[in-house]
Amino acid sequence: METERLTCKHEGCNNLCPVSRTGNKGVIQHKQCHACSKMMSKYGIHNGDRLKLLEKQNYKCAICEKNISLTGRFKKGDKDENSAVIDHNHKTNKIRKILCASCNQGLGKFYESKKILNKAINYLKEFE
Repeated sequence: METERLTCKHEGCNNLCPVSRTGNKGVIQHKQCHACSKMMSKYGIHNGDRLKLLEKQNYKCAICEKNISLTGRFKKGDKDENSAVIDHNHKTNKIRKILCASCNQGLGKFYESKKILNKAINYLKEFE
């Protein structure tokens, strides 16, 4: 049996979400999709806002300029390199720009440290 679905309430999102679901507190009415719910709680923006940011960047990663899209799943550890990921400052939670999953993970691997990134650049230059 197919569940009835509604369009997410956020402008520009267009994701479908169930009308309601039964949770541990009874029946819960849905007004926004799962992706919007996660982004609103973490960053204070919704999926439509993320699309606007991506449009401003011409659907390209702000670092490597590879084409990216919202078709990838929104979850930690997502391995789809073409997924549009919200990059943010982990201390302030302030959104910076939209990156591909690879560049976003790369910044994380270098602990978002300019000092370490500069050392990595100098290391690569040494072996040109």
